[in-house]
Amino acid sequence: MKFYCDTKCLNEAISIVSKAVDVKSPIPHLEGILLTAEGGLLTLVSNNLEISIKKSISSNVSEEGSIVLNSKMLSDIVRKLP
Repeated sequence: MKFYCDTKCLNEAISIVSKAVDVKSPIPHLEGILLTAEGGLLTLVSNNLEISIKKSISSNVSEEGSIVLNSKMLSDIVRKLP
């Protein structure tokens, strides 16, 4: 998966979807954010078994794919990007 997008837009999208992340869950997937890059869109999804939040932003996708990343780690990395 390879995509290029505005750092500010990505940071805002992570802030929005991270509200549904369950930080201390016995299920590791609930601590993460699903990133899916396809068709010129980057879609971020989080879920805590009660609510789910989905946010899409425009991006330049060169390789489609998806991955679940820990929300805290992803947020920290994106915040430090130039």
